[in-house]
Amino acid sequence: LTQFRPDDWWDEKLTQYQQLILSRCQPTHKLALVEHAQRLGHIVAVTGAHSTDVPSLKQANIGVTLGKCTSAAEDAADIIVNVNEFGALVAAIKEGRQVFENMKKIV
Repeated sequence: LTQFRPDDWWDEKLTQYQQLILSRCQPTHKLALVEHAQRLGHIVAVTGAHSTDVPSLKQANIGVTLGKCTSAAEDAADIIVNVNEFGALVAAIKEGRQVFENMKKIV
């Protein structure tokens, strides 16, 4: 995002789409977006690797770090993926879904 948008703009976007992926957000914008989406009832996942991402990682329903990150970001995250590649996160989600489905069969 090159500039931050007003709340009514985000209301429209966050209600128009079931999934919305944003990248290259400034840390302050990222936190505001997480809070705004949560106020609208969305479940929010955030990736971050730096100390400036800590507030967003903590506020999000799911905070994820990828690869090399600061210890502060790692401490704030719910999930730590030790590979610096977004595709690894996708693979981890698929694997987790398969484990969940297998557990449902047993229980």
